[in-house]
Amino acid sequence: MAAPIRLLSRCDVWKNVIARGGKGLLALCPAACRTHRTILSDAYRAEDVWQNRKRLEVHMDDLRVKLDHELVTLKQPVASVELQMFIDNIINEDELHASQQHLYSFRHTPLAHHLRPYTVHSWLRVCLDFHQPLRALESLQNKTHYGLFPDMYTFNLLLDHFIQEKDISSAFKVAKELMLIEVLDEKTPLAQALCLYVCHQLLVDVTPIPDSEVWSLGMTLADATRNSPSCLARSYHVIGCCMTGNPGPLTRVMGQWLSGEDNAKIINAEAVDYLKAALDEDLDDDTKTRLQEHLTSLASSGRIDPTLLDDLVHRDLLPSIPKFEESDIKQYPLILQEWHNNCVEAIKKQGEDKQAMERAAKEARLEKLLQEVGGVDYWIQKAKKEGKEVKDWLLEEEIKRQ
Repeated sequence: MAAPIRLLSRCDVWKNVIARGGKGLLALCPAACRTHRTILSDAYRAEDVWQNRKRLEVHMDDLRVKLDHELVTLKQPVASVELQMFIDNIINEDELHASQQHLYSFRHTPLAHHLRPYTVHSWLRVCLDFHQPLRALESLQNKTHYGLFPDMYTFNLLLDHFIQEKDISSAFKVAKELMLIEVLDEKTPLAQALCLYVCHQLLVDVTPIPDSEVWSLGMTLADATRNSPSCLARSYHVIGCCMTGNPGPLTRVMGQWLSGEDNAKIINAEAVDYLKAALDEDLDDDTKTRLQEHLTSLASSGRIDPTLLDDLVHRDLLPSIPKFEESDIKQYPLILQEWHNNCVEAIKKQGEDKQAMERAAKEARLEKLLQEVGGVDYWIQKAKKEGKEVKDWLLEEEIKRQ
């Protein structure tokens, strides 16, 4: 019989978790014996689409000097599209490093909230292009200094990259970010699936889970499985809630599951063990009673699945990935084009605004000059030219002068 994993040392809840049959989530083969893989397809990563995207032409040396001077040295805001243009044309690690400083400086300007989604996606993806995933992760986590909030497609790419690199700890940090900004739900099924896979691998590979990460792992599991009807998702939803030290919400959720009309399996046996262990926590009597009733109903109705969580992941979760990819695969080229068009329009407007400012300044200088040398004549002619009514007192002044 395998030794138990102690996950919540602060209250010793997991001391009594019993491994089932010598095999399972808590008693799997060592990490070195397990295979890691890239989850997302080549079509989803769309390297050709990304590398062949339309880019705005720019003289990088001149733009870098401008950004270094205005953003970094003078700490003045620049147009967000200029930052995008620089990042979109990075060709070496030196420029990548410089762009990180530009992002940092831009974050601390009054225009920080104008940072473009395209810029966030481009910079993180360029980090991956230059094999700098930890640089991307650092900036993603440091919201104060960089303020990066990627779209879901970019999050998925980061998750998949770390999975492919067998860096499950870093992959979990990305999943944790998704949990912290509260965007994981049934509307993001691919991100939910990737986060669930990452959390599963973390439980498999890292024993024991550090106390400092238990709550975060539990919350990420809860979000990654929220409103998902599969036995795997429900099992991990139970485990996640238990890991947070607050299994109370399960009383309502499990009641809903048990009230379903079908006789499908609800959770697996390993999740039942977690829930039984959670009953040893400091729960009120009503919660304990209701959870125990749910456990009894699960057992009596035959709705506990003996299939191991690891087997459920490979049987049910991984095969579902391709259908979750379909929408993003279709949309990504269109989104890149839309982002590019937005930049083109921004550059055009920037040019028009600059011309308008120059024209207004020229007119102001001319008017000042005319005012200085033309006196009343200038104002009368100006009023007539603009079709305005000339006041009597202006005419009187003109007559006096004559």
